[in-house]
Amino acid sequence: DRVNVLLLGGDGGEDRTGVRTDTIMVLSINTSSGRSALFSLPRNMMDAQFPETSPLHELYPDGFGGYGDDATYMLNAVYGVVPELHPGILGKSDNEGADALKQAVGGSLGIPIHYYLLVNLRGFEQIVDAMGGVTVNINEPVAINGNTDLGIPPTDYLDPGPDQHLDGFQALWFARGRWGSDDYERMERQRCMVDAIIEEANP
Repeated sequence: DRVNVLLLGGDGGEDRTGVRTDTIMVLSINTSSGRSALFSLPRNMMDAQFPETSPLHELYPDGFGGYGDDATYMLNAVYGVVPELHPGILGKSDNEGADALKQAVGGSLGIPIHYYLLVNLRGFEQIVDAMGGVTVNINEPVAINGNTDLGIPPTDYLDPGPDQHLDGFQALWFARGRWGSDDYERMERQRCMVDAIIEEANP
């Protein structure tokens, strides 16, 4: 009756080590009507729950956690940490990180996750450029580059306005820009971007 797809944005790239899935969304589709719901999970969610039938539940009965740096046990770390700490625990798998994260999200929400789609930063740009760009409403300036934690200012901004047509580079920063905004504002922009991609898509 429903198909649930995990949509992941990973930060993997040529100049980066490992993959953190900083964008985590679930797209739930009614297979009869096509009506869908799209919602986000915070990348820094702690104590993700694995289904009771999973061998990971035996290791983490109280949720994904442990000793050391808390960042190691955020939801966005499941993809990289589980295969590193427990290789082979899920049996035959084409992608242990994705399968572990499917279980973490499904177990936390109490729903099955049937499929996943993972795209990295460059891949996201290429998807948007291949479509000829996307159109969004920008409600407030969105920073390009910059790091709030390190005090590094942005190099530019996406200007506010309705019906702004963005290329892949601009769309990436609309979705991931964090300077002057928090994770929840970014998650809202990411859902907006997925809507824009769906709107632009023409099979």
